[in-house]
Amino acid sequence: MPQTRRQRSWRFISAPALLFSALVFAPVAVPAGAVTQTAVLTSGSTLAIGQQLMAIGGVNWLSLHPNGNLVLSGPHGTVWTSGTGGSGAVRLVMRPNGNAVLLDAGNNNVWSTHSTGNPSSRMRVDAAGQLQVVTPGGIVLWQDGVLTGMLENQLLPGQSLAPGQMLVSLDGAYRAGITAAGALEVLSSGGASTWSNGTSSGTGLTMRSDGELSVTTTGGASIWSSGTSSDAAAHAALGTLGALKVIGTDGLIKWTTAPPAPPPPPSLAQTIVSIGVGQDQNAAKVAETPMGSNCNPYTAFFGRGVNNGCQGSTRSEAWCADFAQWVWWNSGALTDGINAYSFSFVDYGQAHGTFKQGPWNDPQPGDAVVFGNMTARTGVHVGIVTAVSGAMIKMVSGNYGDAVIETGFFDPTNIAANGTGTRIVGYVTPVAVSAASLHPATAAATSVRVPAAPSLALINSQDGGH
Repeated sequence: MPQTRRQRSWRFISAPALLFSALVFAPVAVPAGAVTQTAVLTSGSTLAIGQQLMAIGGVNWLSLHPNGNLVLSGPHGTVWTSGTGGSGAVRLVMRPNGNAVLLDAGNNNVWSTHSTGNPSSRMRVDAAGQLQVVTPGGIVLWQDGVLTGMLENQLLPGQSLAPGQMLVSLDGAYRAGITAAGALEVLSSGGASTWSNGTSSGTGLTMRSDGELSVTTTGGASIWSSGTSSDAAAHAALGTLGALKVIGTDGLIKWTTAPPAPPPPPSLAQTIVSIGVGQDQNAAKVAETPMGSNCNPYTAFFGRGVNNGCQGSTRSEAWCADFAQWVWWNSGALTDGINAYSFSFVDYGQAHGTFKQGPWNDPQPGDAVVFGNMTARTGVHVGIVTAVSGAMIKMVSGNYGDAVIETGFFDPTNIAANGTGTRIVGYVTPVAVSAASLHPATAAATSVRVPAAPSLALINSQDGGH
């Protein structure tokens, strides 16, 4: 079953174990006797009640339920729905104009992806289990209920922008593409040019398979390129601050329109990272005692959870949110409103105006990174960003392999790489507590945030595989 809002944050095992679990259990979850189609619903095709659109590898699948609800399911339950239960929808049609629609028995449109104007596009469930409407050139127009604008914010190897198409930053504040003047430009939401390459006859933009971002003419000749041909798998991305980048497979930026890197993160962020990394089980040996019990010192610090046979200064509950809140609290961040539910960090961010939605939306060291489902407003894990390099991030989190673990760098858009088996909802920047309202018990917290030496001996150190 998927996690509901009232469930606690989940524990996580290593990515290989999650993949094995998905491959084992996904086939038996598909209704017996159902007609199963391929991973793609091509232009003009129909998905009827009782049929499934299977992901490549068979991990997730899309089906139209008898009640008219279009549902994307996975081995752990529902991933996304169209919310059309009771609508009378009897089939999903991929229109030749690029719009995917649900029709009732009278051929009335009860739901659509609103992606009209993109001929020959198709709907697919990709290898990561995401439901998408994609152009013939592989550009994502719509994903899991979100219309991405004309495009999403990335241009992958071999993909091209046709005249009039634009990359759109995840927050919608910037777009980039070939303008009517024939130049590659980055534009603000108000239409002001923030950067231009200065060409005057460009008609297309291509992320070539040799790693070059290239502006081409009608005849296909390249008139400008990024000079990044050393990485065949590099891709282009438009960031939320308006920087167009070419990012290599190592996660490092090979070319960018951005100004010089900003100064180091502010003192609050530095403190958060320092305290968080200091709890990594390889350094501070903070792990569950016994392993698999959820007994941990962070839950006990907030007076939450149950005893459940816990030893020393520990108590038991799924504790990733307890750990993240504890780190923020001891760093001097305001944590009012945060509780043991990982999605409470999103509530906090929305209340304070510091929530940045999307798997790649300006993550910064010290930010909370929340995993789950934004549409359903449920969370399944939360960690803290400890470092950012190009398109890669590191995080430290509790209840990750039954311990506090700092990961290596991973692609935040890659579900298989993050070890949680689910998507990143977004990032939350903490708000500092003013000196006048600093927690009065902060000094005492310093002495109890990690159990004293005798208790540490009871906490096992077992690597979680990350």
